[in-house]
Amino acid sequence: MGKAALEWTDEMLALLGQEKDAVLAERWGTSAKTVNLKRNALGIAACGLVHWTPEMQAQLGTDSDAELAKRWGISKASVVAQRKALGIASLTEKQGGVFAWTPEAVALLGTASDAKVAEQLGLTRLTVYNARLARGIAPAMRGNAPPVEKPEPQ
Repeated sequence: MGKAALEWTDEMLALLGQEKDAVLAERWGTSAKTVNLKRNALGIAACGLVHWTPEMQAQLGTDSDAELAKRWGISKASVVAQRKALGIASLTEKQGGVFAWTPEAVALLGTASDAKVAEQLGLTRLTVYNARLARGIAPAMRGNAPPVEKPEPQ
């Protein structure tokens, strides 16, 4: 005999789309497919799925992907994917593909991790890393550890 059908409670239905199907399935002792089918039957979007409004789409490419993601509370990857799907150039691409390193932007290099500075400036960590290295700026210190000095070659 097969498994007994899952009896859906109001509490269970309220959680659909609030957490990933697989997480809910494990909690309820069923398959992710069962949860997925029920969620879809009720017209509930998957957890993390962004509902792109015309206003959001109109803002793509007008500010950095990182800033838009922060503003909307979604991942930068979601913003990039939607922008690319719509064929919209990034703000950096619209500015000639090169980030303008203002004195204020350069002053941020080495003050925090490259990832944090990249997030602030709407750039990739690699772009910030390369800019910091090109200017001979040391990376930000982690914690209170003293800098490690390399021994002089003899």
